[in-house]
Parts: sequence; structure tokens; C-alpha cells
Amino acid sequence: MSPFRQKNILLVDDHALFRAGLRLILQIKIDAEIIEIEKISDKNGIAIESIDPILICKTVQSLLNNRLPSDNRHIDTSSSSAITQAKNMLSPRFLEVLDFVAEGRSNKYIADRLSLSEHTVRNHIATLMDHFEVNNRTKIIVAA
Repeated sequence: MSPFRQKNILLVDDHALFRAGLRLILQIKIDAEIIEIEKISDKNGIAIESIDPILICKTVQSLLNNRLPSDNRHIDTSSSSAITQAKNMLSPRFLEVLDFVAEGRSNKYIADRLSLSEHTVRNHIATLMDHFEVNNRTKIIVAA
């Protein structure tokens, strides 16, 4: 038996095409077993929409090697505020959703404007609630 543990990647996204594409990229670049699922009940995750695929691969490889990624410009380490850090970890897509929520827009409106399904918008809003540790849309805006 090898002294090294097999590395596993859990790939979670509700878009099958995105999952398939990312799986192909990761399989070429990274030696790990990739487990792919559509959704999980725990929405605490890292937002990676609209990020360069090469950066995704480097980040995943760094994490598999038990290191933090070298390119972490999106994380504000100078602030001790958990809310500031959480906001800075949001992807451009999540920030767009946040802007529409701040405008008081409906999920349908947000979905139409961003070419997303309403289900995806609901998931994004739930993720925003988790990131800011709040339980409704108004509190998202207050926290942000």
C-alpha cells in the first residue's frame, strides 16, 4: 500500500456543462480522483464563477498539496473583519447578484438580466446568506 493518500476533488455545480468542462481541465492538469455532483445541502463553499480555468487548476493543486494558493489577491488579509473578508472572497458573478439584491430586484429579474436560471439565483442568494451569516435578503445588504 502506498504511503500517500489518494487526493479527491469534489466538483459541485448545478450546470452540467460547466462541471463537464472543469472536469476535463482538472483531469489533464491534476492527479486526483474527481467526484462530480450537481448539488449539496451545505452551501458553504468557495465562489469560483468567472475565474480563469488555469487559476482554478493552480488553486486546486495548491490545496491538494496542503498549501494556500500563491495568487490570493481576492482575499483581503489586512482586515480583521469577517464580513469584509467574506465580501472580498465573492466572485464577480456573486457581486452582480448582490448589486441586484441591493436594488430590490426579484429572482426572476436577476435571472433574466444575468442569463441564469431562477434556481441558480436562489442558490447564489442562499450562498450570500451563508457568507454573511444572515438569514434574509435585507440582512445581506446590511452586512455587505
